[in-house]
Amino acid sequence: MKWKMSAILILSAFAAGGAQDAIVPGDNLVLDGIPTVPASLAEDVGRYTEFRSASFSGWHPVRREMLISTRFGDVNQVHLVKFP
Repeated sequence: MKWKMSAILILSAFAAGGAQDAIVPGDNLVLDGIPTVPASLAEDVGRYTEFRSASFSGWHPVRREMLISTRFGDVNQVHLVKFP
């Protein structure tokens, strides 16, 4: 599973270079015996690298409420959850 995530991250990083027929790595990376990766593959796996998460931050000391933290875009946010 780790290698799949690594492959997705690498492909999406190469895809950030722009629209091309194939992904071309930087000059500092030497590829020997590795096939060409089509740019369409990087676009297809890109949706799996975009996800949202929420993490538990703490309980209210008296009421049955909790705080969770999320990140939307470039902004960290804290949300008060009063019920499921």
